[in-house]
Amino acid sequence: MWKESFEIATNIAYRNGGQIGMPRGGNMDCTMVAAKTGADLAVKSRLPTIYSRPEYVEDGGLVFYGVSYADLFRRAATYVDKILKGTKPADLPIEQPKKFELIINLNAAKQIGLTIPPNVLARADKVIK
Repeated sequence: MWKESFEIATNIAYRNGGQIGMPRGGNMDCTMVAAKTGADLAVKSRLPTIYSRPEYVEDGGLVFYGVSYADLFRRAATYVDKILKGTKPADLPIEQPKKFELIINLNAAKQIGLTIPPNVLARADKVIK
């Protein structure tokens, strides 16, 4: 059922000259399958697509831009350390993400006929060739 929904969405986006954003869902396994299907349909429809997880781009998606999950987990470990040493969780400040990543898949760009400008590639944290 969801595959048909993706096909309908990509057809609508294609007809309207748009692009697709793939949000993160709750069930990671299901979301990963949906993202792969979305990436395949985006290539088939020649639509640029941005993803909410870097794994989606490694599996064939075009672009990921978002928080560095490795940095978030590292910073969370410092919170756990402070709590285990006696700091009350309520006394710890709420922090915003500080590190963001841009990952570009040149294979996906080539498949949809998109040229990524060199200045954008230079800013990317990772380029998949």
